[in-house]
Amino acid sequence: REPAMALRRVRFTAALNSYVHDQGSEGTCYAHAVATLVVDALRRLGVPAQSAPLRSTVLEELVARFGNEGAIVPTVLDWALRTYVRPHSDEADCEELETTDAVMEVLEQAEGKVVMDFRMSCSQWAHFEAFFRAEPMGILSAGA
Repeated sequence: REPAMALRRVRFTAALNSYVHDQGSEGTCYAHAVATLVVDALRRLGVPAQSAPLRSTVLEELVARFGNEGAIVPTVLDWALRTYVRPHSDEADCEELETTDAVMEVLEQAEGKVVMDFRMSCSQWAHFEAFFRAEPMGILSAGA
């Protein structure tokens, strides 16, 4: 059996974004991912734009509530679903996936979405940051 992965499956539809948000230098990547997922989910559920929160508003509320030094993605995602999506759909839910096969099964579905959560030590973050400063379009592999 593969080790548990910190992945969450969202069982409502959310459009995939083809753009990347400038996440700044603070530990708010979790908030950017969840805010994008929430706004896209509301759009796919047919919530009128004038009734849906702006992505920037969701982002600000997430950072105000959970901070700018990282957060536990499942906790943030559960709160965001209750706050923003469930008022429009009782189907909104998420679950932890524990194997690569389970993740691939979700991704192969037309409407499957996966939010990944990961942590690194200080030295791993330093290596990660140095790599992408040197090679902004590079692909970091385990052997790099």
